[in-house]
Amino acid sequence: MNNKKLAIIGAGGHGSVVYDCAKNSCEYESVFFLDSNYPRKKKHKGLPVVDTFENFISAPPPGIDYFVAIGDNQARKKLCETIIALQYPLVTLIHPQAVVSGDVKIGAGALIMPGSVINTGSTLGTGVIVNTCASVDHDNEISDFVHLAPGARLAGGVVVDDCSMVGIGAIVVQNIRIGSNAIVGAGATVIHDVEASAKVVGTPAKKIKS
Repeated sequence: MNNKKLAIIGAGGHGSVVYDCAKNSCEYESVFFLDSNYPRKKKHKGLPVVDTFENFISAPPPGIDYFVAIGDNQARKKLCETIIALQYPLVTLIHPQAVVSGDVKIGAGALIMPGSVINTGSTLGTGVIVNTCASVDHDNEISDFVHLAPGARLAGGVVVDDCSMVGIGAIVVQNIRIGSNAIVGAGATVIHDVEASAKVVGTPAKKIKS
């Protein structure tokens, strides 16, 4: 461990698992939260909630790394893009119990949770969440601000476009493309491409009205 400091943006349930990931990485001596509920909320997981993101980011102290712990894809996108535009360090967190192939490319602000597997040739964009025990097989392209929920299974050659969500336990067979802002429901089995902004559920997965 060293003297590095981490600001986690979002003191909710997702913030809790992000903190656990940061703690297990042993990279940070000091961790604190920024949250919109400050000053009503001043503690989370025994750590200080020091300010709102908007107030803190206007004049932050030097030497702070940032991580956006917001599950909602659009909200996470907005905050990550603000940090990047201000040229502050947006870091990636990889739990030591994740299995990540050495040639995988991972963008800033991504979260790789315990039990997850990311196989060779895959790329993950900015702000991607690979949640607990999700698996990404070979040569996947996971675009910016995608969330792969716990236990999601992606076969080889899958493409998931920006800001889409693959639900808990969903299965996506090989060479499928999931369009931007799409939602794959929990437990679905995707055997055909999913168009942008569509919501699909069931086995085999079928489009439903939002």
